[in-house]
Parts: sequence; structure tokens; C-alpha cells
Amino acid sequence: SENTLWYKYGTEYLPEAFQLGLLALVPVIVQAVAINFEGYQSLTEVQSVVMSRYFYFQIANIFVSISAGSFSTYFTKIIHDPDDIPKILADSFPLVGAYFIE
Repeated sequence: SENTLWYKYGTEYLPEAFQLGLLALVPVIVQAVAINFEGYQSLTEVQSVVMSRYFYFQIANIFVSISAGSFSTYFTKIIHDPDDIPKILADSFPLVGAYFIE
């Protein structure tokens, strides 16, 4: 049922906690890859690689979050009228933006 406590935690809090955990692990993973597999020697090089890749990851994360919210909300409209995709996305992107205010 949609009114249970488990449903609320599973749909509201668990995805955000998972995303925050992933955001916390990305720099650690990128640093390990930069040192162990790519062979960067100096700490400055490693930090530069970590920060630039983390920046790109955050940009991609924001784009995917907005797109996933828009596509999941308007999926049936997109299936029935594929020519109207730009208008549907233009109308739906601002509605998903409230996610980032929370």
C-alpha cells in the first residue's frame, strides 16, 4: 500500500540516500583508478584528475536525474506522440527542478 511507512521510506528516502552514497564514493573510486591504473605520481595530478572527473560526473548526474524524472512522468505521452518530444520535455523539465531544492 502507498500509505505504509516502508513504502514512504522506499520511494522517498532510499533513492536519495543511495544517490548521496554514490556521490560520496565517486571521488574515492576515481582516486584509486588514477593512482593504481593510470599511474599518476604526484598528489597534485591525482587531485586534478579527481576534481575534473567528479565535476563531469555531477553534471551527468544532474542531467540524468532531470531526464529520468521527465521521461518517467511523460512516458505514455511520448509513446503516443513521438513528434511532440521537444515540447513535452520543455514543459516537464521545470517541474523536476524542484527536486534539487529539497
